Amino acid sequence: MNYALTPIPDTPLLRVDFLYLGSQWLQEHPLQARYAFTQLKEGTASYPAAELAERLDFYGATVTTACNLSYASVTLHCLRKHFESVFPYVRSMLAEPLYSQQQLDIALSQGRTAWQIQHQKVDGLCKEELYRRLFGGAHPMGCFPALADYDTLVPDLLHRYHHQHIQPSSLSVLVTGNYDDALLDILRSGQEVTVDDSTPVSSIYEQKPVQTSTERHISIDSHLPRVQAAVYLGCLLLPPSHPDMPLLRLASTLLGGYFGSRLMSNIRERRGLTYGINSAIFNIPYDNALVIACETSTQHAEEVVSEVKRELQRLCDDLVGDDELQMVKNYMEGKSCRRNERSFNYPQVLMNLIATGRTPDDLVANRRRQQAATPADIQRIARQYLSPERFVSCIVC
Repeated sequence: MNYALTPIPDTPLLRVDFLYLGSQWLQEHPLQARYAFTQLKEGTASYPAAELAERLDFYGATVTTACNLSYASVTLHCLRKHFESVFPYVRSMLAEPLYSQQQLDIALSQGRTAWQIQHQKVDGLCKEELYRRLFGGAHPMGCFPALADYDTLVPDLLHRYHHQHIQPSSLSVLVTGNYDDALLDILRSGQEVTVDDSTPVSSIYEQKPVQTSTERHISIDSHLPRVQAAVYLGCLLLPPSHPDMPLLRLASTLLGGYFGSRLMSNIRERRGLTYGINSAIFNIPYDNALVIACETSTQHAEEVVSEVKRELQRLCDDLVGDDELQMVKNYMEGKSCRRNERSFNYPQVLMNLIATGRTPDDLVANRRRQQAATPADIQRIARQYLSPERFVSCIVC
């Protein structure tokens, strides 16, 4: 068991995250990992679902689950004084989930409804189409559940996933708040494993084939009664650990990562084509991507694509002004300080680091690279990775 400790002694509160690497990256069925984790709270071999909920409420504790592409987490929030009373219920969830057909049927019924609502929105349709075009349908980033998948998920698939992947061997525990050695001893004995920091992240994630579409621009009529169109553009980038990634994140922020960015200034403020537009970089093993997204009126969708590519080309052709670059650096520094401060939000940062095989020292080194970046560095990065011809664009209206 790997673990990370963030002491906050002047609080009675405690947060414990049970982090499992792999998640959707390892699943056999498009819904397997998500429901394997969400159904942990719906009854165990020792406690029915109603009793679990009642006992957690009695102690004022909450247990939440999250399932991402490359990792999943089970998070406990409680008062430190109640941890010994609450932990047996959490341990039972992790070790012996029931995965009853009745509870699964209820969850799948809700999932079908959510799927149908999501697929009536042009934004969701456009995002899925772009990811399929960028990564290919065989890659976890390009594989999305179909409505029929809700009919083929059965408890046996959840038990199989649990047996293979929700195990102490793939577990990291993140403890934040008011803890002591007695609490850590309980956690270690509860998992019945020894601390082992030697397992490399690369051994968990098998590299998946990427098949980017040769068609660089796609426009799809969704046949939905909409006046808005979704516009997405994206290109593949480097793994999170690559030394160019800090400068790419700086360039992405300058392009569309904050309210005063170039895309917002041009497409929203100057031309009035959208309420908001942003660019963001994924944080997944191997092939990352930069994605630019917005919604606009249907008649202006092609114009938005053209303006985005114009801004990308400008980033390649012209040196960024010193004042503009310094403003972006200041913005990113402030955002980093808020995100990385030793608070109850800090475990989310650690989860991303662990899932990509990095450490807090890497964050410090990356911030130094960003602060030392020059306009020539940004131009070099843009020319190498962000030229307009590298982007796939998708419109759904």
